[in-house]
Amino acid sequence: MMHVRDPRKSTVSANRRLWRHFWPKAVSARFGISLILFWIVLALLAPWISPYPPNAQDMAALADLGPSAAHWLGTDLLGRDILSRILWGARTTLVVVPVATASAFGVGTAIGLASGYFGGLVDRAISGLSDIILSFPTLVLYIVLIASIGPSLINIVIAITLASAPSIGRIVRGLTLELRSQGYVAAAEMRGESTLFTLFFEILPNARGPLLADLSMRAGLAVVTVGTLGFLGLGLPPPDPDWGSMVAENVTMIPVYPYMALFPGLAMCSLVIGFSMLADGLEEEQ
Repeated sequence: MMHVRDPRKSTVSANRRLWRHFWPKAVSARFGISLILFWIVLALLAPWISPYPPNAQDMAALADLGPSAAHWLGTDLLGRDILSRILWGARTTLVVVPVATASAFGVGTAIGLASGYFGGLVDRAISGLSDIILSFPTLVLYIVLIASIGPSLINIVIAITLASAPSIGRIVRGLTLELRSQGYVAAAEMRGESTLFTLFFEILPNARGPLLADLSMRAGLAVVTVGTLGFLGLGLPPPDPDWGSMVAENVTMIPVYPYMALFPGLAMCSLVIGFSMLADGLEEEQ
């Protein structure tokens, strides 16, 4: 009797293989992804799960700023619900961080591939410009850039891209120098493939392991950068919430009401830990 394979079982099996392929094996990476997804879900649901609008003031709560049934994490000095502002602040962070990290990696990868593959004058010009940018202390560079072009989401992305792209370019350059002598690169050149094809379809895919780990680490650094700029008053213009500005607004109240700065600080730390653990897990799997 002929055995007929159930197509539904084949589909389930294929989905499981696909899931195992993309889901990392390292425990640290899985924990990191879980933390990141936790904040992504909260940020997406913020308009529906936030107890109050982020800038709504509850004057009655000013009599007792501490956590209560009405305000689970308490309120700030203006009577604004801290939990609501943390949830809405997550939206800001999780928009800026991926865009800024992707932008920095796009620019850094392009200049690193060009520098490592072409060498000569191209390499010297790119390396010289990168050295100039990297000679500035990172925080000073951020402050100068944001102070010059003004605080906004777009300008924060531009600042992070300009400050981070040179160091990413150096990593990509080193990997390109290592891979350009491989046989598959020579084979692509002998076939008459274009330079862009060789760079993006032969060299770059074989450098993805170290680059994915660095990408995750850079995302964590971007979270810290966005928080630092917000703390220094160079983030979103008030009253829109972001975690760094929430800490700055309440830092003077730490001796009396420490939770006002503690809770947004913990939110920031947990997201950074998520990206760091993901980076560690990806390094383990290489």
